[in-house]
Amino acid sequence: MPSWYDIKSLDVNITTKFEEVTGVDEIHKNTERIREVLKHEIELLGGDSTKVFIGGFSQGCAMALHVGLTFEEKLGGIMGFSGYLFPITKEHEANAKTPIFSSHGKDDPLIPFDLSCKSYEPLKDHEITKCHESSLGHSINGNILESARDWFKKCLGKK
Repeated sequence: MPSWYDIKSLDVNITTKFEEVTGVDEIHKNTERIREVLKHEIELLGGDSTKVFIGGFSQGCAMALHVGLTFEEKLGGIMGFSGYLFPITKEHEANAKTPIFSSHGKDDPLIPFDLSCKSYEPLKDHEITKCHESSLGHSINGNILESARDWFKKCLGKK
């Protein structure tokens, strides 16, 4: 299956190191590819990086958070659906206040809700809009899409 990075094992426990079960080299390689796209988009928008948003679902969410938070120019926002924050993500000061939208199904069998929430703990000082849905698995529903739209409009200063 196409993906942003390999997951080498689903046998993760407290002693497992992230690098042992995840394709960190692929994360770094794809981070650079996405950064080039962001730089191109910023250039198209006259250099205003705050008009650029990044987002993704599942592995795409993890990549969006990683790239967005480590990017050297302030972005407009980061949207994450059914994903998690990498433990290797080291936030750049330019995006320390970047708004984040996070959604997750409480019944997600692939990325358990509690583990996703725990991964976000390093961002406790961030403005994070959360949309957590009961009885939702590894998916998005209409309520999440409406909440994401409202968050996006708020970020753009629209009602």
